[in-house]
Amino acid sequence: MIYEQHQGFSIETNKRSKHYSMSEPHYHDAYEIYIPLSGKSTLMIGDEILCIEPDRVAVINALVPHGNFSKTEHERIVLYFDKLFLNNYLTHEAQNIYLSLFTAKVIQPSSVNFKRMQTYGRLLQQEYLEGKDASKIFLLLSELLIILKTSPPVKSVSPHEIEGILGAVLLYIILNFKSINSVTELAERFFVSKSYICRIFKKGTGLTITQYINSLKINEACNLLKDTDMDITKICYDVGYNSYTHFFSNFTKIMGETPYTYRKNNFDMSNQEEAQKRISGSSRSYRDKSVGFANIKHHS
Repeated sequence: MIYEQHQGFSIETNKRSKHYSMSEPHYHDAYEIYIPLSGKSTLMIGDEILCIEPDRVAVINALVPHGNFSKTEHERIVLYFDKLFLNNYLTHEAQNIYLSLFTAKVIQPSSVNFKRMQTYGRLLQQEYLEGKDASKIFLLLSELLIILKTSPPVKSVSPHEIEGILGAVLLYIILNFKSINSVTELAERFFVSKSYICRIFKKGTGLTITQYINSLKINEACNLLKDTDMDITKICYDVGYNSYTHFFSNFTKIMGETPYTYRKNNFDMSNQEEAQKRISGSSRSYRDKSVGFANIKHHS
């Protein structure tokens, strides 16, 4: 269940059955902290498939496509917050320090700190449900951010490290997703039947091959829409679609808005000055700057 009481912050707590999975990746403009309480989860974040062990925390950057494709029963607390919420308490410089940790994707706190994070998560849920002062929620959130910022990121598992045909298939897809036209083509490449390659891929990742290829294409399209002024039709063909209609349909289904709207809302004007003539949108540039706690805003 997702609770919405404080502007710019929400919390979700759920216990998922082993049959649960999101049908497609999605994205939002909030930063997400995924704290497991029990069981293992399989998440897709950007172009990576990641296993979230019970002692690890997933951090998902704003605007990054992601999804939960877990095949086992699990319980977790998920926190969502955006810059609007942080603006009430932190300077922009301090925000950038904390938000830089969201590039890590998976973080492994010490066992002591992980238990503290679970405790803070439950306290946040309690404070949130009781509708108490948002500043108390921020204080608990800041404790979580400090733990995450001072904990080591977990190295992603390379497809090279996955044994058997699944690792080879994952690596091939990552390197060639723009040119793969069908699952049949992929099966023929590895000299196996279409049903077999679909079965082992779904069993090993929780996703279908088509879902994974589409997520890679859309993730690449998002990067090009945000960071370049490349024509949208050209982006469609550049990421591997043979039909603009198909690209438009998949993008809108996964991202919840059209490619043009996504660019308008998320284009980074700092990368392309001349693009101002073609695209109007908000500038989102998050830079790391070394600052101390003196940059925390004080309220009278």
